[in-house]
Parts: sequence; C-alpha cells; structure tokens
Amino acid sequence: FLRNLGTSVVVPLPGASGTMSWPRVAAECQYRGTARFEDELVVELAVDQIGTSSVTYAFHFFLGDQEIAAGSLTSVCCKILPDHPPASMPIPDDLREKLETYQVATD
Repeated sequence: FLRNLGTSVVVPLPGASGTMSWPRVAAECQYRGTARFEDELVVELAVDQIGTSSVTYAFHFFLGDQEIAAGSLTSVCCKILPDHPPASMPIPDDLREKLETYQVATD
C-alpha cells in the first residue's frame, strides 16, 4: 500500500543518517470463514484513522463473494537512528494527504 503511495515501509530521512519506518503496534483479526492453500483471496484496505504519528488500516478478506475475515493494523511513523530506540514522529504532510484519500467516512 505504501509503495502504491510512492513511499515504502523504510525510507531515508532527508539530511540525516537514519530512516523513517512504520513499526506495527497493534493488530487484530476476526475470522469468519476458511481459506485453503491456493485459494485466491481479495483483500480490501482502507485507512480507518490517522493520528499525529499513527495510522490504523482496516482490512476485509474475501473468498469469492464471502467475507472470511476482517481486521485492523496500527502502525506508528518513527524516526530510526543508529544506536537509538525508535522515536515517533509526525506523519509528513505530503504522505498524510495521500493517506486521507483512502480514509473511510465516519458518521
């Protein structure tokens, strides 16, 4: 998904010796059906929530017209520097705008 937006899970930070990355901090899935090896699944992805430094994705998995699973994944935009623990950072504005185009409407 990030590659489709013109970025990646790990990208160099401009003017720094580190990278920006997206550690996953939460994941959940509800299984409603069965898939077997060699089944072709369709996975739908939407952006559920965007925070200052985090994004939560919503996923729906289909086998034919049957939804067999649904879940979510939350990642945090982090600065990764050598010899330092990951530190959250704001999502860059240009990437935030791209993510917003995939955000699901909330009432």
